Amino acid sequence: MLTSSDPTPHGLRAWENCEPWLVYTVVNFLDGYLEKDMRVFEWGCGGSTIWYSTRVKEVISVDHDPVWLDKVNKRIEEKGITNSKRYLVKKEQCFSNYANFAHSVEGLFDLVVVDGRGRVRCMEAGKDIVKPGGYLVLDNSDRSYYADGINFLSDWESDYHYDRWGTTIFKKPIGK
Repeated sequence: MLTSSDPTPHGLRAWENCEPWLVYTVVNFLDGYLEKDMRVFEWGCGGSTIWYSTRVKEVISVDHDPVWLDKVNKRIEEKGITNSKRYLVKKEQCFSNYANFAHSVEGLFDLVVVDGRGRVRCMEAGKDIVKPGGYLVLDNSDRSYYADGINFLSDWESDYHYDRWGTTIFKKPIGK
């Protein structure tokens, strides 16, 4: 179980240990939730991409930074991971192409993670690709400028976690 007592800076530790850079209680929840037959879609890739890939059938990741994506791709290749697809969607002023990339992927996902750029737009697009009963995770949900994105999911169950920053887990209602 992950705890906040580790003195290593969380982001560095997450990359080094191939873990999501999320609030620890959320990572622990996901560790219990994810199963080998599931699919994950994430905006923003990194250690999380590798971590999800060891737990589920398929991971699709979108990133806007070609240098970072190259670094992630090299690490994934070194580890021999084959169930992860990563896409570069170049930065644009409003990130609409980045967010709407989700609509170009077939099928629904058990987990959608919003931890990249253009998060409000990503939440709006992401709500459409989560399976009923599945989850959408918004990292840094304590930032006031994500309020509009949170409002898109006002009829979903939510569970807020805080440990130096906030992360919210939203559960899509059955029948939505």
